[in-house]
Parts: sequence; C-alpha cells; structure tokens
Amino acid sequence: MNENVQPLKKGSPNRTEGREKNMGLEIMRDVTGKSESTSDVRNFAELFKDRYERLKKIIDTGSNSKQVPLGQVSDYRGDDVFLVGLVQDRRRTKKGDQIVRMEDLSGDPENPAREAIVWISQKKEGLSERVENILPDEVVGFEARVPPNLDGSRSPLVWGNKMQRPESQKLEGANSPPKISRSEGPLAVLTSDFHVGSTEFLEKPFQRFLNWLSGKRGPPKEKELAERVEYLLVAGDAVDGGGVYPSQEKELEIRNVKKQYERLAEYLSNVPDHINVVVGPGNHDPVRLAEPQPAIPEDLGSLLVDRGVTLVGNPCLFKIGNVRFLLYHGEGFDDLVSAGIGLGYDDREELMVETMRRGHLAPVYRNSDGDQAPTAPERRDYLVIDEPVDVFHAGHSHKFGFCERNGTSMVLSGTFQSQTSFQKRKGISPDPGKVALVGLETGSVVGKLGFLGGGLS
Repeated sequence: MNENVQPLKKGSPNRTEGREKNMGLEIMRDVTGKSESTSDVRNFAELFKDRYERLKKIIDTGSNSKQVPLGQVSDYRGDDVFLVGLVQDRRRTKKGDQIVRMEDLSGDPENPAREAIVWISQKKEGLSERVENILPDEVVGFEARVPPNLDGSRSPLVWGNKMQRPESQKLEGANSPPKISRSEGPLAVLTSDFHVGSTEFLEKPFQRFLNWLSGKRGPPKEKELAERVEYLLVAGDAVDGGGVYPSQEKELEIRNVKKQYERLAEYLSNVPDHINVVVGPGNHDPVRLAEPQPAIPEDLGSLLVDRGVTLVGNPCLFKIGNVRFLLYHGEGFDDLVSAGIGLGYDDREELMVETMRRGHLAPVYRNSDGDQAPTAPERRDYLVIDEPVDVFHAGHSHKFGFCERNGTSMVLSGTFQSQTSFQKRKGISPDPGKVALVGLETGSVVGKLGFLGGGLS
C-alpha cells in the first residue's frame, strides 16, 4: 500500500454515528435475513405470481380500456380490452407479424391460470418495434381487440393495438441528455467494482480517490465537494473474489478472499468518520450467486462492520432522508445485452432505462446451468421495481454513465479495475477511475470526478 494511505486502527469511531447533520439511512427492501429460498418448485410458482400481481397493479393504472383477466377474453367478442400477462414467448411469423404468448398468474380459483395470444401486425410500426424487444418472463399489458368470431380455445387470439410496461407512462419519449444539477447540500458518492485483490486493481487512482474524500487532494472547488460528502455507496464487487471466470487465479494479486477483505477494510478505514459507507455484494463477492443476494456474510463482513461500514443485500432499496436509492450490482444487464434487442455494454444509459421500463431488474428466469447468475426461488420477488425510485445506482458493466428520466437519476458507476483478459475476450473496454456525486436533498447528479491522471479530471 502507498504510505500516503495508512489504515486506521480497529475500533475507530463508527461511521454510522456520523455528524449530527447526517441524514439517516432507512432500509426499505432487502433479502438479507428474510430469504425463504428452497428447492421446492412451488417457490418458483409463488415468485412469478408475486411478480405478476405487483406489476399488474402498476400496468393496470395506465389504460382506459376494460381490464379483463385472460381467462375471460372469450366473453368480450368484438370489444376492446386491456390484458396483462407474464410473457411466455415471442416469435415472428413468415409474413413479419409478431405473436406474444402471455399467461395470467392471478391464481383466482374462479379464474385459473389461462393463456392468451396477442397478434401484432407489422403494419403497426411503432408497436411492432417495441414488441420486438420483449423478454421472456417480463410482465406487459396490451390494449387489444377481441375478434367477434373468437372460438373458446384455451389460448384465445386477440389483435394487439398498444403495449404498456410497468414504467412506460413515466419513461416514454426522447431520451434526456446527461444532466448535472446544482446543489449546495450534502452529497453521496456513487461507485462500485473496486476489485481489490486483482492484479488489475487500480491502486493509485483509488488512493487518489480516498485522499480526495479525506480532503487531502484536489483544488479548492473539489475539496469543497469532498467536505459535503456524507455517504459513500458501493454497488458490489468491492473485492475480486476467486473462481468467478476461467483462469482468474492468474490475475489475482491476493488469492485468499479473506485477505482481500482485510485489504479492503484497510482502504475504507481511511474514509473520514463522518461519511457513512454502504456496501452491497456482486457476483465476485462470496455470497450465493443467485439473485437476490444477501449481504456479505458476517465472517468476512465483520472486518468492514468494525470500521463502521453498513452491509446490504443486492438489490437493496433504501432511503437517505427523503431520497430513495435502488442499489443493484447489475447482472440483469447481461440479459439485455445477450437478448439480441440491439443493446451492448456501451449503451450505458439505455441499459438502465430499459431496466426501469420493465419494472424489473432481471426478468429473464435463469437456471443454474447457464453462465449468468441464476434466479433464486424466493416466495417474494425482490427484483421487482414497484415503488418510486429517485436514484437507480448500478455497476457490474465497468462502464460509467448517468442520465435522468422523469425525476429518476440513473447512475452506472464504473470501476477501479483496468481491463482483464476476460473483458478483452468479450470486447469490453472499461471506464475506470470515475465516481458520481448525487445531492442528498434532491436525488440529482451534481458532479462527476475522475482519478486516473495525476490530478482530478
């Protein structure tokens, strides 16, 4: 370690006590200590039912058409109806039209789970383009016309006219350019993906960051910003872990995961005591790979807690003052990139916007046989976005970017790791050494700083 960054002794003042003016943190949703995951297939049924029912309530509010359970479609021949379902599959016909098969999971004894098929003509250009990026297992709504000669089949076919997603009412329209708002109040620093223990960990830029946070580095303007920081929020992968990708051990400076956390704790002990540090896990941390993930376990997390760090799960919804933060590592972005809907990791802002549009952080069901984090069979779906979010903060992609959509600030918080061999094979070029500043009174992005050069950039 650089001699300019010295670890404090264990037992230094607890950061959660903070300054008197610090805004308190209230955890609103977190799987930690509440997991009901088992191998019972009934848990998966309850997971999808919970997702369906909670997102249906949001989608239902966006239509003036008659809201009809899928099992009752045949009662409305010749009428316009509004249908909500969990997507089973989408396919394109030889003529270029699209077919979406949906399932009703309401579970009403008088309305057992039923299916419906929504046919979208290619002539409906705007709708056809939106339908093309539907993912399996997401919940969507359709305004549709029921054919007058509809038969009584188990899967009735209707003609789709308009589609709605859980967040479509808020997020329709042109994308806003990245925006920095002025704020004179307290700040939070948003960052992620340090990967302490990796040979590619950018120690010097990270030390510059810590020195800035401590008021030891930077011109007066940046030092003034540092003085206003009250929270440091870390969206996962603070350490590099082990066995995450092939041949990772060749790129580890510290192979023992506990020693990685010891080093991380030493670094974070240099954060001033008035700053509250919140750390969530990612796919490199030693927690279950399946999402949602509980907080870093006590045998390792105690090294951080002893230094005043608050450990949370992934995802975690919490409030600081009146601002609601949704902290998520970001493995759901992998689904969007691999889905063939025209998004890549360089589409920083769009990955976040598309996630919010779906009302779910990772809607595609993943089993344990794939390359990506599997879906945990919880009875409650902790990845549903059904409450207002002022700040959506994610990492994982090692990209940095931010945008604002109708009152929600979205921050992809970069990394402090240079390009790994795995990323080179995947064609991923990281945006390292950058952090975002968010106003704790407004929830708006008020600044960004870079630490790769000799000074702040």
